[in-house]
Amino acid sequence: ATPRYQSQELSFDLRGEGLSPIAGGFRVFMDIDGYLSPLQVTVVSDTTLHVTGYAYVNGTFDIVTQWTAADGTTRESRCVGCISAYSPLQVFAPWEANAPRGSTTTMAFSGSGLADLTKVRVSGTGVSVESWSIDEYGQLVVAIRATATAAVGSRDVTVTRRDGATAIATIQVT
Repeated sequence: ATPRYQSQELSFDLRGEGLSPIAGGFRVFMDIDGYLSPLQVTVVSDTTLHVTGYAYVNGTFDIVTQWTAADGTTRESRCVGCISAYSPLQVFAPWEANAPRGSTTTMAFSGSGLADLTKVRVSGTGVSVESWSIDEYGQLVVAIRATATAAVGSRDVTVTRRDGATAIATIQVT
């Protein structure tokens, strides 16, 4: 399974060989930092399991499949990093999102689904992102540099997440 979701609703197929004959049923879990969160599983065929569920956190996860073998032992298989689930990506500029020309301004952007960002950029010449991070409150903190010659007006701050989702907030160069 290698789906990537821009949602926390999960629905995917696991395919493998040798799923039959099985003495006991299958159990499928999402591994969240060592905690195995159960998912619902339906046997589709002797090579395919259909899995559904909900990811209560954002990120990339291992999927663990457990079953009872014919000899009564419990067996396990792990698909490492094969599922990514994210809430929709949104980003909102602070109430007073002004970047004065000739200075660097740090702004805290709120939003949702901000885990696993790979890029933060700002539009227009003379304006750039010096640094960015996610703080302990889940806000995106961005240091934006506006040169003394940057044109006054609105700029788009675009964030990109590892799964390719993007979101845009607007700031003002003053």
